[in-house]
Amino acid sequence: MLVAGCHFAVVTYLKSHDLALPENLVAMVPVSIHEKAGGIDSKNKVSALFLRIPTAFNGPGELLGLVHEIIDRAKAVHSDLGSLFFYNAAEVIPPVFLQTVFRLATRSEIFDLVPPVFNYVVSNVPGPDIDLFLAGSRLEKVIPMAPIADGSGITFAFVSYRKVVHLGLVADPKLFPNGAQFVKLIDEFLTALLKLGD
Repeated sequence: MLVAGCHFAVVTYLKSHDLALPENLVAMVPVSIHEKAGGIDSKNKVSALFLRIPTAFNGPGELLGLVHEIIDRAKAVHSDLGSLFFYNAAEVIPPVFLQTVFRLATRSEIFDLVPPVFNYVVSNVPGPDIDLFLAGSRLEKVIPMAPIADGSGITFAFVSYRKVVHLGLVADPKLFPNGAQFVKLIDEFLTALLKLGD
C-alpha cells in the first residue's frame, strides 16, 4: 500500500505540473536480507526490488491492485535470482575499483547522459510496537530520514513505531519545489481507498 501511495503521489504531482510522463516509473524498494545472509560478516545485509509501475491507471483502487501484482512478481524473480546476488557482487568487486569507476563517471558527467536506473525510493522499516525510553523519557515519535539517490531526487522513508507509521520525505527542491504536496497526495490516496471500503 505504501509503494502504491508514493507512486500515486509522484504521478499526480508530475501531472499537476504539466511534466511529461513515461509509460512507467521505476520504484526502488530496499529489502532486508538479514535473516538469510548466513555466514556473511558484514552487518549491511540489504538487497533491493526494482518495480516498474505504469503511470496510467484508473484511480487508487486499480493502482493498488497493479502494485500488488508487480511486487509479487518482483519478489518471485528476486527469490529465483537469490537474495544475496547484489550483495555478493558488491563483496566480490574491490571497493577501490568501484571508487575509481564512480570518480571517472562523475568527472565525465556520464550520469547526466544515462537515464537513472530508478525514479524514486520507497523505504519501509518496521519498528517496535512497544514504548522506547531514554533516561526515563519516552520516545514519542520517529521521523525517518533517508538520502536521495543521484538521478531520482526523492525518497520516501517509512518507519513504524507503537503501531503508527511515520513518513520522512526527502526531495530535491530544484526538482520538486513544492515537496510538501507529496504528503497531501499520499493522504488523498489513503482517503480514496478508505472510501472504497465503505
